[in-house]
Amino acid sequence: MNFEENSMDIDTSENPDEETLREMAEDIWQVLVFGPQEIDQEIVSHVTPYDRLFTRRIKEVRDSLMICGLGVQPMDKWLSIPDMGYVIATTYNIILVTFGLTFSMIFFPMRGSHSESTKNDRICCIGFVNGNHWVPLKMKNGFPMSDIAPGWKQYRTNEATSWAISYTGRLQHWGYLLGRLSRVTQNPPTEPVDAMSLDEP
Repeated sequence: MNFEENSMDIDTSENPDEETLREMAEDIWQVLVFGPQEIDQEIVSHVTPYDRLFTRRIKEVRDSLMICGLGVQPMDKWLSIPDMGYVIATTYNIILVTFGLTFSMIFFPMRGSHSESTKNDRICCIGFVNGNHWVPLKMKNGFPMSDIAPGWKQYRTNEATSWAISYTGRLQHWGYLLGRLSRVTQNPPTEPVDAMSLDEP
């Protein structure tokens, strides 16, 4: 089962076309210029809940946003998950889904209620590769959603619960696949197995 449609890893040895370069430049510009300030402002505006969420490490988290120019950054400036996942989802009112070899987590906004329709939701998926960087992933519609980040369950507002409720089917599908995978590894099938279909977008 493959739910990934596409991923983009920037390889400087190739010559991407002009349109691709322009799109990459716009995205990078948005993140570098506006991202850290907007994310830091979100933390500053809601210090008490974030301080509890980050277990009194708020200064460390805020300091990680302060980078000096482009290029290789020290590890303490890398995008840290789960810490930044909560803030990014809330700052931009998006659903952030992270995939890695040893972890996969979903981050809903910590505040605000979800609208009734899921078709206008912005879902941002990223994958952690080579133990040192993130790449954007384009997933197929209706892909199963991984486990909700534990801090979200504990520190979200009551109204934010509606985000998880709207995606119950896709969250359950992930659990179903994990359970099935566990059974398959213990007892390999003799015939091909299809994924359970989803009705929701």
